[in-house]
Amino acid sequence: MKLETIKNKIESNLSDYKLPETISIDINFNINESIADELYELIIERFNLISEENREEIGLEFELDAVKILFYMNKYDNCIKYLDKLNELFPNNSLILYNLGYIHSIINNPQRAMDYYMDVIELEPDNAQIYNEIGLLARRMDNLELAIRFLKTAIEKDQKHAESWRNLGIVYMEIKEFDKAIKCLKKALEINSKYITAMNFLALCYHFKGEHDKAIRKLEKALNINEKFSMGWKNLASIYFNIENYQQAIECYEKLLELDDIKESETKRINTMIEIAAIYINKLNEVEKANKILKEAKEINNKNGEIWYHLGLIQYKKGNKLAAEKNFNKAIELDPDIMMKIPDLFL
Repeated sequence: MKLETIKNKIESNLSDYKLPETISIDINFNINESIADELYELIIERFNLISEENREEIGLEFELDAVKILFYMNKYDNCIKYLDKLNELFPNNSLILYNLGYIHSIINNPQRAMDYYMDVIELEPDNAQIYNEIGLLARRMDNLELAIRFLKTAIEKDQKHAESWRNLGIVYMEIKEFDKAIKCLKKALEINSKYITAMNFLALCYHFKGEHDKAIRKLEKALNINEKFSMGWKNLASIYFNIENYQQAIECYEKLLELDDIKESETKRINTMIEIAAIYINKLNEVEKANKILKEAKEINNKNGEIWYHLGLIQYKKGNKLAAEKNFNKAIELDPDIMMKIPDLFL
């Protein structure tokens, strides 16, 4: 099958999609399962065909779109192989090098990522986005001083680069310089008034400063812009929990359970159900409600130690020592670390 034929088939499968401009784990882009397998096979077939001999037939923009599809299928190794081949065919291309750096940063290969990013800086010394990415990479490497330096450089290159303002605010928040963080996050929102992740971190800064009402209002504003913003619901639940408004916390967790990204992840779904059950058990003493939701969680995965631990807590609260011990033992069998949380009476 020739390159053009494969390209046409790939584009036909993607006719109902608009690919994101860049690859990013912050972008929630999903390929329908019904076409995913065929797309993957077509892209790999095209990858195997492209070479120096047919370089003139290769459209770099399309090849990078193929990499995006692999990325959003979480096929990171395939992304790197594809980009490595493109890098051989089109050396010193900043987009290829940038994508290589980004994917290596995602798979926790920071030094390789840094090398590619520095190559991009040589080609595009005024590109604010690349300084931003190096700042993020330094943050992942726990070098917050370096992160601040590169994020400030990104802002020097482009005062309107909202993402860099947001990320600088996050770093300041992490080192507990909340006033500086708030200033940066507000600047990001001046540039983009609907920047919901900036609102989210601004809310957290207010919360850490004890300004809980401001925090709640900011998260509610973010959720009014995008009611499917799962991080917003999760943090709003945490804030309500911390200020002992447990029923509101439960309502936020229940909203989370309605979202597609939670429904589609067994781990996230179960963890959210456990959060709700824990509030019912430990704060509201409504063990029957907790028992109901934990049984639903157990139907999803009965090999989750946390579920059995909380079922044990319910029996412990009811005074059913033997039933509690049985559930605790099951929890420890599945996850030995849970032993540290078991009431002393059972150890």
